Amino acid sequence: MLEADSLGRLSYIQFLEQLTKQVNKNHNPFRSLVNRLAYFLKHNNVTAADLVRRVVDKNSDSTTAGISITYFSEFLKQKVDKKADLSDLKVFSALMDIDKDGYIGENDMTTCIRNLQNTAFWKTPDSRKPLKVTGFNPVESKLS
Repeated sequence: MLEADSLGRLSYIQFLEQLTKQVNKNHNPFRSLVNRLAYFLKHNNVTAADLVRRVVDKNSDSTTAGISITYFSEFLKQKVDKKADLSDLKVFSALMDIDKDGYIGENDMTTCIRNLQNTAFWKTPDSRKPLKVTGFNPVESKLS
């Protein structure tokens, strides 16, 4: 809470610092990226399967299993989040690889997108450790 000084003035610097702390408290860059990807798919009227098929057709590193993590991070940089650092996008792409096969497939994308509102999926405060560290399993969570 902001308190005025003896003359009744507020410190705007203190106000902005408190505001920044509150805004950044729940920020998760990986979740933000997945949210941007979901928006990209919806805005372009494309399903995850369509996107995988189109990108696989354009890239020789990709297979029917999906898009290579390296190429997917480059795709994200070009089409989804141009301001993001490519090295961060590579880390986030590897996290999006739910089955850890080295490729981003339809199931990897849809699992992340479907769980945008599921707080257990994004449980750890360190956004670079969402799935493997938390041990979240979408199938098991439906049984609880």
